Amino acid sequence: MSNLFFQLMIGLGVMALGGYQIWASQRYFKQLKVSGTAATSNFVGLAVWAGFIFGIILILGGVQFLFGMYN
Repeated sequence: MSNLFFQLMIGLGVMALGGYQIWASQRYFKQLKVSGTAATSNFVGLAVWAGFIFGIILILGGVQFLFGMYN
């Protein structure tokens, strides 16, 4: 019983972190569209994209925890 509860809590927590990461990436992208200048680094687009991909990976990892694929 405690193992199932542990998997559920870890899975939901990791999925929540992934959702926050995606939300933060989108919010930063919107901020860059409004206030980006010529002084903005050329690599900021890569950073936003990497944050979005990392959020998707976290969500997929959380789903794997929920379905018990890490036993």
